[in-house]
Amino acid sequence: MRVSVQTVQTAIRKCLQFVGQIEDDADRAEIESYFVSALVVMTVSVYEVLVEGMFEKCVARCGDEHVCRYMRKVMAKKLSTPTMAKIKDVLGDFSADYKGSFKDQLVLETESAWESILTARNAFAHDMVPVQMTLRDLRDFLPKGDAVLDALRGTLGV
Repeated sequence: MRVSVQTVQTAIRKCLQFVGQIEDDADRAEIESYFVSALVVMTVSVYEVLVEGMFEKCVARCGDEHVCRYMRKVMAKKLSTPTMAKIKDVLGDFSADYKGSFKDQLVLETESAWESILTARNAFAHDMVPVQMTLRDLRDFLPKGDAVLDALRGTLGV
């Protein structure tokens, strides 16, 4: 099974149902923290695959397999943990038009939600600190993450 944004949404819904059945507040908070930690890692993994894939499709239009292979390596390095800054930088490397088009399609709330998910993932993955986010927060952030993906898809024409 390939993990997708839909898979993450389903997992969040099921985790919310499960956590809602726990009566003890301390246990509920602890288990929710575990779920959110795992789900932000899953979410960022999906974002990484989708963002790199969009750039690969864009580059593939040039039709040169050597350029495509080189760009896949470059994109994998530049877009590991695809923060807004990294995405904008790569778009700017392609052209100011791409960067401007992408920025014009986003609002602060959308960018903040994307960054919150990536920050939570990095805090957990690198520092092993509990994620400061609830399942409901993550659920509410996902549509905003979709908006970032849609903006990138539209900018790159893929």
